Amino acid sequence: MISQLPFRYTGEGADATDGFPLLANTGGGYKVGYGDYGRLLNQSSADYLAMLASRNFDVVADFVLLDEVLFEPYLSALADIPVLFVGLYCNADTLSERNENRKDRAVGLSVNQQEKIHFCEKYYDIKLDSTNHSSGDLATSLFDHLQQNSPTPGFV
Repeated sequence: MISQLPFRYTGEGADATDGFPLLANTGGGYKVGYGDYGRLLNQSSADYLAMLASRNFDVVADFVLLDEVLFEPYLSALADIPVLFVGLYCNADTLSERNENRKDRAVGLSVNQQEKIHFCEKYYDIKLDSTNHSSGDLATSLFDHLQQNSPTPGFV
C-alpha cells in the first residue's frame, strides 16, 4: 500500500507527515507513522479488499498494522467475509539481520514495528515464526492449517 503512494507522501517526502512518514524512534532506529491521507488510504485499502473478496477473488494481503486505528477499517470492511488472519513472528536478532541485509529498509524499522504490531494477536487464526523456518516451510504450515480449518467470517 505505502509503496504505491507518490514518494512525497512516504518516508521523508515533502508531504509525508500527511501520509506515512518515517520517524525516529525514541528507543533508537525508526518507525512509521501516519497522517490523515495515510488513514484515508488505509480505509480505501480495506474497502478494496472487501470488494475483491465479495466478487469471489481470493486475496492475500500483507500489511503491517501499526495500531488499532489502522486495524479497525479491516475489522469493519471484512466483517462478513471469510478471513484467515496470520500472525508472523521472528526473533529480534534474526529480524535485525534481515532488515540490515535489505537495502530498502530503515535501520531498526522491522524490530520496532514487530514490538507494536501484535496488538491484534487475539484475532490470529494461526501464528507462524519465520526465525528458523523457510518461506516454503511456512507455506506448508499455512496450507496444512487450511486443510484442517475453514476461514471464518471476519476476525473472530
